[in-house]
Amino acid sequence: MKNSAAEEEIVRTILERHAEAFRKNDVKTIMADYAEHAVMMTRETGAVRGHDAIRQLYTMIFSDIFPAKSTELTFEPVLIAGGVGLLHWSASTPALIAENGFDSF
Repeated sequence: MKNSAAEEEIVRTILERHAEAFRKNDVKTIMADYAEHAVMMTRETGAVRGHDAIRQLYTMIFSDIFPAKSTELTFEPVLIAGGVGLLHWSASTPALIAENGFDSF
């Protein structure tokens, strides 16, 4: 089945919204793109399942790791193949440098 340009545009919109919400520490907007049964994975947490657990993880990430006022974020151009997209990012704070972060939807 061929993926349409419209499908890729939807993915692009989701990735760009996610990046902007991350920049603003906007958990509510980020969560709008996660299905109730979504799974988020990080090296530190392993698989985090479901809205409540993912919301808690983002709340902790924004309060403890990447607070908006002291975090510099860099996003690379998004990569999209049909209905799948990849967001490549790096972040730095006074206490941490995170290189080669990835989010996929």
